[in-house]
Amino acid sequence: MAMHKTISQVTNTKHFLGKEEFKVIKEKLSDQAFIQDWKKNGKPFIVRVPNIFEESMVEQSIKLLHADPCEIKNEVIENNGVTRRELIGGLFSTEEVGGIHISKIVKFDGRGLPCNKDELEQEFRLKQVTGKLKQLALAGLTKMSRVANWQSCEVPVTCFVLKYPLGVARPKQSGFPWHYDINSLTLTCVLNEPIDERGSFSGGELMFAERKKGHVVNPQIGIANETVQEFKYQPYSGLMFENLWSIHKVNDIVFNTESENIEGCRYLFSIFANPTPKQFNITQYQCEHQNLAAFLEEPHMSQRTNWFSCFS
Repeated sequence: MAMHKTISQVTNTKHFLGKEEFKVIKEKLSDQAFIQDWKKNGKPFIVRVPNIFEESMVEQSIKLLHADPCEIKNEVIENNGVTRRELIGGLFSTEEVGGIHISKIVKFDGRGLPCNKDELEQEFRLKQVTGKLKQLALAGLTKMSRVANWQSCEVPVTCFVLKYPLGVARPKQSGFPWHYDINSLTLTCVLNEPIDERGSFSGGELMFAERKKGHVVNPQIGIANETVQEFKYQPYSGLMFENLWSIHKVNDIVFNTESENIEGCRYLFSIFANPTPKQFNITQYQCEHQNLAAFLEEPHMSQRTNWFSCFS
């Protein structure tokens, strides 16, 4: 299977450029006027993605995740005890790999279904992904491709589940930082509802905002406070958003139970995708009228940004 490395250390432009595409437009990226025009025209977007999974699929997947031995410590937020179960591709923040994100190429047919089945099966075997977890990954990929309009496309992705442990010893998960993901487009979905047989939790909403003007690259600079929005996750549905001009964080998660013997957790399904500039442009067009970023004015048809024309 092809391995795709996305490097996001110099300029945020690289977040949505594949390795091959970056080579082709290297000269343009050295043109400061081009980069400034690209930054100026960029607009954040976030959309709801309904009905990603069937209830029965989620319930059986959660049972597998509860007993799954293949968890990997999440180095980014390890102090919270959060672990990551990789399904496709991988995330690495160690010095040896320079903080890169290794994706796998997924090919979609004309119906938006993953069609490079042999390569995906090899990846699933490598990561010991079986049964409903495999179906979970494929269902998420299919839904994202259809919402993003990636029929008959090849897109590098990473797919994983984050587990946020909760219980008497850790009744609250808090202190999550504002950040943007190392890819250009993200799909997330909370798998388990706030109330279940293991107790209940509240919070965990997605906070979303526009980055301060003039500070596109460094999220530590801060956010445009007047643009902050809160999005609650709905059952079996998710949120898809870009990471080029926005910034986001997870709200505090609080565990509520009267029993001292109950331990719980929150599962977050995620897909990190790095479409080409043309694919990214198509997705922007596709999602423009569903954009929930309330701080943006509704663009007139003539004001739409044609991203692919920038790279032609």
